[in-house]
This record gives sequence, C-alpha cells and structure tokens, in this order.
Amino acid sequence: VCTPNHVWMTTAGNRETAELSPGDRIWQPDQEIDRKKAPSWEPWKCRWLGLLLGDGCLRTTEIRLSAMKSAVRAWAAAVIPPWSHVRFHEKEIVLAGRCRNSGNPAMRWLRDMGLWGLGAHEKFLPSEVLKLAYESRADVLRGLWMTDGHRGEEVLSYASVSFKLITGVKQ
Repeated sequence: VCTPNHVWMTTAGNRETAELSPGDRIWQPDQEIDRKKAPSWEPWKCRWLGLLLGDGCLRTTEIRLSAMKSAVRAWAAAVIPPWSHVRFHEKEIVLAGRCRNSGNPAMRWLRDMGLWGLGAHEKFLPSEVLKLAYESRADVLRGLWMTDGHRGEEVLSYASVSFKLITGVKQ
C-alpha cells in the first residue's frame, strides 16, 4: 500500500504511483548480499572500471582514459595490471596489453561484461559489480565519482549521459 504521489524508479525514469499502469516495471533492490561470500575483484579492475565507465573510450583499438585531472592520473597509475603498461599523454592515459597472440586481457574482460564497443550513452554498470564485496564496489564508484562527480558548497552530484549507468549507480 502506498500513496498516489509515492515515487518509484522505473525504466522510464522516476514516476509517481498514480502515473503507473499494470505491467510497468519498477526497480526492486536485489537480495541482501552475503558479505562473507561476496567476491572481491583485483584492485586494478575496480579502479579502472569506474574510471573507464566515467571517462573511458571503449571503441578504439586501445583502452583510453581521458585524464586531465592529476588526481585521476595518480589514482589510475597506482594500480596497473602486471601484464600491461600504461602510456601517459598530456590529456589521456592508454592501457596497453603485453600478451602476444591473445589480445589485451582488459579488452577481453570489458568485452565479456558487454562494455567493449559502447559509446558514452550506452554504458552501464555491470550486474557483477552489485554483487561484489563492499570495498570492491566502493572503488568502482570512487572511479565514477572522480570522473563524473561534483562537489559544490552545498551539493554533491553525479552526472552521466547514460541513463543505464545512472540507474546502476543508484542501486
């Protein structure tokens, strides 16, 4: 039971109960995660996923991160996968793989999650992230915040051109 002006998150955005029709889909939180069984990712995966979802180019032959902020550059450089090397340019960072004949492992990982090849409007937070241990999820969100978050005097905000990504962050 709820009031007619109760707001629900739907696939069409936030809507009041009175605006809903039978068959409309609303968001429901997943079951509580068992903290003792929740998987953790390697730190580089968490950091780089958050940063790449925010300011990454996932459509070229290399993984590229727009990184004009020094904090972003330092945070990304602090955790580099052992099989890769990072090239720092004036306004971007390139994560390049060293694995011969098998491609870039990070590209394969992004492809397996359905992210490789997506433009900014199409990016989303993979469902695997919501099932991770707290520390891993926090690092992914920290990367998103560093790229697309804003802190003003009286407001904290997060913005993205991707509705799917914003919806995932809300979860």
